[in-house]
Amino acid sequence: MTPSIRFVFFLNQFKDMTKKFIAIALLASAALQVSAAERLEAQIRQAAAAALAKMPSAMHKVRSAQPLRILAKNTQLTVVGYENGGFAIVANDDQFKPVFGYSETQFTTNNNPGFDWYMTTLNASLERAKQQGRKLEEAKPSPEYAASVGELLTTRWGQDTPYNNMTPLYTDKKTGKKKHYVTGCVSTAMSMILHYFKYPVHGEGDVRYDFAPGSGEPSQTLEADFSNTTYQWDKMLNEYKDGSYTEEQANAVATIMKHCGYAVSMQYTISGSGAFIYESCRALRKYFGFNKHIKCYNRSFFNVEEWMNIVYRELNDKCPVLYGGQSNTTGGHCFILDGYNEDGEVHVNWGWNGDQNGYFDIAGLNGFSDGQQMVEMRTATDTRYQGSVRSLICMSGKLDMTYDEKTITASLDGYLINTDIDPFSGYIQLRAINIKTGKAYLLKKGQRLDGQDTSKGFWIDDITGSVAALPAGEYRVFLAAKDDEEETWQPIRSHEVDHNSYILVINENREIESLELDSDSSWTGIESVVTSGNTTPAVRGVYSLDGRYLGNDVSKLGKGLYIVNGEKVVK
Repeated sequence: MTPSIRFVFFLNQFKDMTKKFIAIALLASAALQVSAAERLEAQIRQAAAAALAKMPSAMHKVRSAQPLRILAKNTQLTVVGYENGGFAIVANDDQFKPVFGYSETQFTTNNNPGFDWYMTTLNASLERAKQQGRKLEEAKPSPEYAASVGELLTTRWGQDTPYNNMTPLYTDKKTGKKKHYVTGCVSTAMSMILHYFKYPVHGEGDVRYDFAPGSGEPSQTLEADFSNTTYQWDKMLNEYKDGSYTEEQANAVATIMKHCGYAVSMQYTISGSGAFIYESCRALRKYFGFNKHIKCYNRSFFNVEEWMNIVYRELNDKCPVLYGGQSNTTGGHCFILDGYNEDGEVHVNWGWNGDQNGYFDIAGLNGFSDGQQMVEMRTATDTRYQGSVRSLICMSGKLDMTYDEKTITASLDGYLINTDIDPFSGYIQLRAINIKTGKAYLLKKGQRLDGQDTSKGFWIDDITGSVAALPAGEYRVFLAAKDDEEETWQPIRSHEVDHNSYILVINENREIESLELDSDSSWTGIESVVTSGNTTPAVRGVYSLDGRYLGNDVSKLGKGLYIVNGEKVVK
């Protein structure tokens, strides 16, 4: 699917989900009454003051001597802070927790696109939850992780001078002078994380692509030689302020910014430079020596617990997360998650010269409508990362299952989509897993697919499988996918507001007693396959919450939260 079609996919997805949420909202309003009221201004100020008290003591003492001011307000949120720096984001309605974020920096309206996206998306999330009469889901780190992880990055980089000193040039229409395009948020975020690791010393290979900027500017061919470039990490500064750096220091940071931009085929424009975040995952693997199995995940297909567990896991291992969000009006925005506090709020570096950096709640953001993605940042030398080939096939549409005496037929009124950055070649299958024992069964091996590219949708035929070999019991039935290079089958994911499985009950006569839509959309059903009719016990695989295979013996693993036989186990 081309980038433009990919964008349409997210836009249409939003429209489809809106219809579903209208129906859900009607049910919720009838079944759930939430007692809520607007917070008084005094309550909002009090909540903000409590959040800002978390700032370093010396800074808080100086600033708290000033009065708190209302700095901005929209339908669901109020920004309260001090005139010379320090602000908190407070929910207007007591249906929600009081504080959703705070920062030590000064609140400004300087068009920080990442922060603006966050504020707009959070406000929309609260509005939707309020309409539906529900609270937003909250998240905190699992006990297996550190209670908090301090801010990992020390850099406060941006997109203009000197970071863009080596980007292509254009002619300023007003002055007639040549200027450099801004670096783009993906390039700036990648560069800051590479600087954090001080990795690599050299890149791998080279890149060449044609660049057509438009606006009357001539086309160019852009080239970068990664393998013959030495990245001078020790020459790069944490901050670049006018007149406070040398040409050598400027060239060092401009070089990595240029290389990251070219690696993702950055589309430079006068109004801003852009690239898709999944291209950064490819580039990190191909050009910068990162683990060949790092993933780019799409929040649309993960529930809140799974999504936030990936975030906390990466940050617990001191690995920043490249994160992005999509806006229907202003396009994509990329920034960095680089820490979290005891309340589960994540530290964000917006890549805007340090402006608005702070701790913010991302768990409560709607995943289905704002195109959120994140990229794991694991170098090839990171032995903690248990990466492997792992398909990420997801469904867009409603899964339906019907049955007769001995068979189940699964049909999809939409299509499947490969959300992984690697092409998918393998099989789609109908499977069942015994909820009590974790034993898995192959009901029917479905059609084969070859070379399905990233973000391309594809249709599948109905799959009818036999349940004749299933003993009496309760089963979860679902569609699964397995790439040819994959060790295990992966459940095909659905949108976070949909369901991707049915609950099947087999009676003592080995007949279907019932088949109903699964009420649990947050299950993780991963287990080694047992072919229908095979009485050999299933291999009891152990997996992380995001589906990474970790072997067969949980006793050999450290403390943590795992999936064993389809059930969550805390060790």
